[in-house]
Amino acid sequence: MKGTTIVKKFSFPLEKLRLWRQRQFEAEVVRLGQYQAEQESLRLRRLALLREEELVLQAVRGLPSPSAEGMQAADNFRQWCVRESARLDASEREAARRVAAQRQVVLEARRGVEALQLLKDRRLKEWRAASDKETEEIVADLVAARWAVQGD
Repeated sequence: MKGTTIVKKFSFPLEKLRLWRQRQFEAEVVRLGQYQAEQESLRLRRLALLREEELVLQAVRGLPSPSAEGMQAADNFRQWCVRESARLDASEREAARRVAAQRQVVLEARRGVEALQLLKDRRLKEWRAASDKETEEIVADLVAARWAVQGD
């Protein structure tokens, strides 16, 4: 028998890095969700503004004899709605740009995590093969030692 050897426990030296990258990936996914929520909020605000503008204009048109001041107020409101809608539309496009950019960040973060996970899986497979081989050698040595004792 060659001597007693203890099978080493599996250890992945890059585990802390893998876990850090996993946390970074999760944080980037959360950030993406925030950007998407912001984009959706802007879209809904713009649509609500358009509905409100239409309701006000319909109300003014529905008056039997709208006053000049009422017409002026409605026109001012309509002009404000056009400006505000354009502002919200620009903000929504900027939010869409941030969402698209963040999707790329999430994709890159996912790739980093997956690369380390693949490396860990490969190392674990190699460790298992080496561990199995070492166990087989230990068993073979024990069997040979037993036969040697019985043969005496």
